[in-house]
Amino acid sequence: MAILPWRRKRERAEQAKLDELNRLMSDRGTVSFVEGPPYPVPLLPSWERSPLGASTSSAWFMAREIDLNVELSRTAVLLRRYGRGARVAKWGDRYVVVYTLVNSAGETVYYFGGDPMRPSWPLSSEEGYERNVRAVWSRALEVWPFYRNVHDGFVSCARPSTGVYQVGDINEFSTGEYAGLGLDDEGLRARARGCYPFYRGPGGDIVTLDITGQCPGRADLWHPRADPELDIDFWDTIDTLLTTTIDPEYYEAEADQ
Repeated sequence: MAILPWRRKRERAEQAKLDELNRLMSDRGTVSFVEGPPYPVPLLPSWERSPLGASTSSAWFMAREIDLNVELSRTAVLLRRYGRGARVAKWGDRYVVVYTLVNSAGETVYYFGGDPMRPSWPLSSEEGYERNVRAVWSRALEVWPFYRNVHDGFVSCARPSTGVYQVGDINEFSTGEYAGLGLDDEGLRARARGCYPFYRGPGGDIVTLDITGQCPGRADLWHPRADPELDIDFWDTIDTLLTTTIDPEYYEAEADQ
């Protein structure tokens, strides 16, 4: 039986997308789309009951989940406006949701969000546990709704160090990994102790949240080669930076209004 032209076109488009994702995400294994539900393993219940797939409705569904759990309203608007799909994929031995967006400039942008039921953080017996956010997770109440109910991170596929960090990458801010962000100043270094980075922008800007430091709940925005912005609104700042990264032209237009 001959394959219908529209089906052949769709299959070619899907294969091209997979080829691009595997090029971008090759550092941690092969990417393949997973059909469901049911899925091969139990996933987050909201994923199980959602219409995830290569359609705008799937992006709308995930935007609703974001709205219900965390104050990323502008990011949710972008998912509704520019989302072209949100599909469950297996990446190495992990399951993620891969988002496809086409922004106002016509650029295709891919992001992924990890499965909260299988956090990427280290086990208590593994190296790096003590400096990872898992060691203080019981005190990180501000971020629980997102990381428990939506995703383990929300990361650019093209720039895997950019976006809302996966918990496996959230290590105490003052552990020496963040040179050039003002931590040579004793006062700022003291302020950074007990803080953890939750977002990184393309230019290296870091949003931190104080969990066990001088003032738990306090958030700062650290810039390379510039003074930090202190006492910021944690989720609002992340929302603005995500919006800027996904669609700079849309954000600039909104700012001019």
